[in-house]
Amino acid sequence: MKLLTKPKPKQRPRAISRGKFVTIYTPKETKNFETDIGKLYKEQNGEHFGNKLLKATVIFAFKPPKSCSNRLKDKLLFTPYEKQKGDLDNLLKALFDGLNKIAYDDDVQVCEINAKKIYDREDYIDIILEELW
Repeated sequence: MKLLTKPKPKQRPRAISRGKFVTIYTPKETKNFETDIGKLYKEQNGEHFGNKLLKATVIFAFKPPKSCSNRLKDKLLFTPYEKQKGDLDNLLKALFDGLNKIAYDDDVQVCEINAKKIYDREDYIDIILEELW
């Protein structure tokens, strides 16, 4: 299932101290991204797997930089995406947290993952969820 959105990594939790108490929260940008992922999955009539064990195959696709020439952009297509920001594990965390209660009961059910980052003509997340057995 192709979710047409720019992949974003999960940000680190933030903390605020109020007097003697500390409150930890998820940044607004990350929460909005996770909500958007859930909405996109629902709009495409994504299956809800309940509490079954799952295997996930995920492709995070990013547009080549605007500074690249057209020739270089064509060469970059479908090659590994190598950028400083957007670690693969943080991209997966944001995606799986966004699909909690929508595609499955909890992301702990995802027991096998095959994931990669590539360049493509548009930004998207391609995800295939399957029952493990």
